[in-house]
Amino acid sequence: DILSEEFSGYLDSKDPLSEFRSQFHIPLADLSNKESDKQALYFCGNSLGLQPKSTESIVCQELEVWKTCGVRGHFAGGHAHGRNWADADMLGAQEHADIVGAEKMEVVAMNGLTSNLHFMLAAFYQPSAVRFKIMCEKKAFPSDQYAFQSHLKFRGYDITTALIELSP
Repeated sequence: DILSEEFSGYLDSKDPLSEFRSQFHIPLADLSNKESDKQALYFCGNSLGLQPKSTESIVCQELEVWKTCGVRGHFAGGHAHGRNWADADMLGAQEHADIVGAEKMEVVAMNGLTSNLHFMLAAFYQPSAVRFKIMCEKKAFPSDQYAFQSHLKFRGYDITTALIELSP
């Protein structure tokens, strides 16, 4: 029975990625019940995924470099952990390239979602008299909503009719 707990357990036991689970902090299922240690089922990886256990120490390392090295943390040889900030755009470049089937020098991970929405709208949003509406998820992050609204307002559209928000 593919819907049984036993089958789920079997699949979990065969999951090649299961070893990575221990590398993340997983919140409790019921934060109000201090007696329970049952972990949450966490499906929010698109915006704020689970915190890697290494995050706190790495952030503290970066703060220490900033404190002790100042601007020299930008440059090779000036960062105590070899993560000079000037080359931060290349961190993970090979991994990103592998995912999309590109060469390392053809990819870049940059900015955040809202900034990238602005850039995409500025480059690709070409409204016409009959095709001008923007469709997005209802209750998207406020900054994402402002991105959509600002591009519509900039072009003279009424956001009450030009912004279509969908929810499940």
